Amino acid sequence: MAESNAALPEFTRALRALGSRRGRRGGRAAGADQQARFFSPLVDARSAAAAANDAAGILAAFDATTLRAAFRETLDTFAHDRYPEYAPARRALEAELFDVAEPLFSALDEMHPMPAGEKAAGFPDALAAWSRDVQRLFDCADRVWVLLDEVLETAATTELAAPQPTGRARRRRKAP
Repeated sequence: MAESNAALPEFTRALRALGSRRGRRGGRAAGADQQARFFSPLVDARSAAAAANDAAGILAAFDATTLRAAFRETLDTFAHDRYPEYAPARRALEAELFDVAEPLFSALDEMHPMPAGEKAAGFPDALAAWSRDVQRLFDCADRVWVLLDEVLETAATTELAAPQPTGRARRRRKAP
């Protein structure tokens, strides 16, 4: 970090699933795109942090609230892309994706607040704790993706259609 004379750790090393076969177990066509979309909030944050000129910019790049919103939007998009016309199936998939991603959201909740600006240089212990939290976040995202990939693969091969009317409902419609 520029103000603390400490180098930004190489957080992305923890993303072993990113771009690897390990991270795409299924054969669905959207797998590689979904993988890239899932990891993009962290990869973008790392890029923004590397380009930052000061500790405040680095900290802003890894804002937990912003990252949480980006991950939520990504998971919502996965469910919507799979079931754009069938809301019950979409909501069920969203719920499953969010359940699987809970450790990632917990890791975001557990990130230590870091003093901003010039104060960051005066708090090396807080900086070290924050750095460990970010590394833990990357590690967690890697593990969560492998599980999400399995859920998305199952969803890609499961056909859910709107329920058809039962015999009683059909009889009612036929009545004059």
